[in-house]
Amino acid sequence: GWQKNLGQVWKLTLNEGNLISSELLFQNTDRTHGLAIGSNQWIYYADSTKIYRFKINNPSLSREVAISNLPDSYTDRNNQTTSSSHPLKEIIFLDNWDMVVNVGAPSNDCSEEFKSFRACHQRDQQAELRKYKYNPLNDSYSGDYEVIARGLRNSMGLLYNPKTQQIYQAENASDQLGTPDELNIVNPMLLALDQDFGWPFCFGDQKTYVGYTRFVNFCNNTSLPPYIILPAHAAPLDIKYYQGMMFKKLKNTILMSWHGHRPSGSKIAVYETDMNLAPSPKHSITSSNQPLPPLQLLSSRWEKAEAGHPKGRPVGIAFDDKGAIFVIDDVNNSLLVLASNDSSSSQTSEPVIPAPIDYVENDLTGLFSPNQIQKWPQIFSKLNNLSCQNCHSDIFSGDATKTLLNLVNNKWVNPNSKNLEDQLIWIRLLGFNGAKIMPPAPNQNIFNNPADITIVESWLKDIN
Repeated sequence: GWQKNLGQVWKLTLNEGNLISSELLFQNTDRTHGLAIGSNQWIYYADSTKIYRFKINNPSLSREVAISNLPDSYTDRNNQTTSSSHPLKEIIFLDNWDMVVNVGAPSNDCSEEFKSFRACHQRDQQAELRKYKYNPLNDSYSGDYEVIARGLRNSMGLLYNPKTQQIYQAENASDQLGTPDELNIVNPMLLALDQDFGWPFCFGDQKTYVGYTRFVNFCNNTSLPPYIILPAHAAPLDIKYYQGMMFKKLKNTILMSWHGHRPSGSKIAVYETDMNLAPSPKHSITSSNQPLPPLQLLSSRWEKAEAGHPKGRPVGIAFDDKGAIFVIDDVNNSLLVLASNDSSSSQTSEPVIPAPIDYVENDLTGLFSPNQIQKWPQIFSKLNNLSCQNCHSDIFSGDATKTLLNLVNNKWVNPNSKNLEDQLIWIRLLGFNGAKIMPPAPNQNIFNNPADITIVESWLKDIN
């Protein structure tokens, strides 16, 4: 969740008979995300303001702070401090064990600061990749760092290619309508002066965001274009090379988790690589032909909302020594394992591209009470007044019935529960249980009329 100091770090052990046991190592960690094995078998994990490390044979006694003073808030030129919209940190290591850390942008698109100052000073302090140098003499990291890339809203997926000595950065782009996410190539030996990827002024193939038209020349000539354009709101959160032997046809491909709740998300994308382990040019926007989309690797039942295998939202990816693929799903709080019983078999090694699935047909009568169906247009108009469709056009259409179907199919509304904790739309609108309020800050109260909250609450509790 997004509340402070409610995180945990767990150790999962795969035992004989494929049984998994779990052990809680640390609790009350702060919005923990990044996790990686560094030099001398130290295991590193990132909180919102610190990076810790520990040894697996003695976690509690060995744990120590490796890097501190990472930002999870932003202070503007009016000396006003706000919490960062992107406090999660991601970490990777280079060949020499230098550590690269994501410092996400404090806001979605810097629009509030830009209105006040006609500039985005957030770019000068955050929305960047930092490199911390490793000292092999004392097995530690300096508190000083170099900024190697800027203009990156949120680098939640990072992958180092030891052959080309490049970093592949998965960019979670701004929430403007139709804005694509990106895969960028970063040279860790350069500084940010030479590697600006344009946030918040530019997006996609050097296009200019609405409201930043005076940066057209900057976007065209200064900011760097992405290497691969991803679907809007795919929300890439992790990137890994598959180098196991269990799925031979996946050997040396890049697996990327797409966490997004829209049709573009809830997938694991598979990108082919060239002889240097770089993403194949045929996926790139520089391709002479139309760039090829990635394949999609999915459990056959993941995409369908069935008991035991609900639609997943992948976050982290890992592998065991046999090549089985482990995926953390933070919506169902589960660990998904993709594996073959026969390592010589190719029965599950062929990635599949599933057809889009509509879980609910056009008949709402079996899902909602007559009273709910009658009152839905009123609820729909109140949600439309919040401009939800600006960022969620794939769900909020101009048609009330279609929108309700989309809300059910995308698990925003659960027609089988009267419990508000099971209603994602309620959780997101009110920031319930520490969730981020949507629309995002600076909105503190979504509904101008408090009575509207009660109306929506009553409608949700009237589930059939």
